[in-house]
Amino acid sequence: MWKKLILIVVFALLVLPENGLSTRIEVMLWNGTANRPLGDYPFTIEIRNSEGRVIQKKEMRTASDGRYTLSTPVDKPSVFVEVNYRGVNYEGKAMLSKGIYRVEIPVYEITDREDMVKVMQRTAIISLDSERSISVFEILHIRNGGKRTFVGRFNDELDLHQVLYLSMPEGYRLTHLQGLDPRKVVTYRRAVVTQAAIPPGDREYILGYTITSDRGVFSLAFKGETRVTLLLNEREGWQINPSGFKNEGKTNAFGRSYNKLVKTKDKAEVVIYSPLYKPPQKGWISALFFGTSLSLFILYIMKNNFRRYLIRREVKKLQDLISFIRTDGDALSYYAPFIRIIEDRIEQLERIGNGPAGTERD
Repeated sequence: MWKKLILIVVFALLVLPENGLSTRIEVMLWNGTANRPLGDYPFTIEIRNSEGRVIQKKEMRTASDGRYTLSTPVDKPSVFVEVNYRGVNYEGKAMLSKGIYRVEIPVYEITDREDMVKVMQRTAIISLDSERSISVFEILHIRNGGKRTFVGRFNDELDLHQVLYLSMPEGYRLTHLQGLDPRKVVTYRRAVVTQAAIPPGDREYILGYTITSDRGVFSLAFKGETRVTLLLNEREGWQINPSGFKNEGKTNAFGRSYNKLVKTKDKAEVVIYSPLYKPPQKGWISALFFGTSLSLFILYIMKNNFRRYLIRREVKKLQDLISFIRTDGDALSYYAPFIRIIEDRIEQLERIGNGPAGTERD
């Protein structure tokens, strides 16, 4: 009897991992551009246990119908799938559905047509931190309305591959990224350049950055068709000067009250002044204007006298030259034509400058 019981237990241990204790996983790869399964194509699968430890990671290949099915003894696994198609990586995580962990990953053909991708909305939450800095938390709504993954193109001027070029305010410093791989983001003085491909559909990028100014002046400018919404908190002593925005009053966000500004023109700007900012004094402007006007007036009055001075100086040089030539009595007849030319020039200069005739002719 004990022998029979032992055989039953051993048999159950051999059978149950395949039928009762095993976890079934189904992977499906799909070409979203052609709308067909991606058959006989390699992918990488990673299986982790409930503690996050990697139990299995290896490369598989789909069947002709784009599917791959396997079983694992791991209970409640985390299953991740990655596939590279046309140079673009696509990732997916399996979700439990009717006792089966399923993951379906669409892949797409690629394009560099810029009209496929648009920044539909920029929403910026602006916090007035200190007199010399403000913080901006910006949410960008990106849409690829086509059926191909946008991969961008090489920017010769920047000497790098560019997918999106996002204009940024002067003096910004990037502090936070979400929805983007930091390794595929390049910052410039007035821009952020992304290098991550954008598949079809909608997605959000979140940028956090600070803007610094020693003068206490902060400017954020926006242009184009992109919708822009600004949420600003109020602080005593601060001034907000919007242009191309409509003030829609108060709104609540993240448990705080903000002033809501909505962009209404293609070109819009908001300038923020902290208490540190000191506007130019009108007295200094008047003094500068008066001083400049007086200087121009004096130059206008003196220009004729200065001109006469230059002419008289030139006449004196020519007269000295004639006197020097006449010291050579033996060659005087030889230099006579040159002397007449010089004397004619002296008369011409004296007529221009109304100077006295100071030369006698032979």
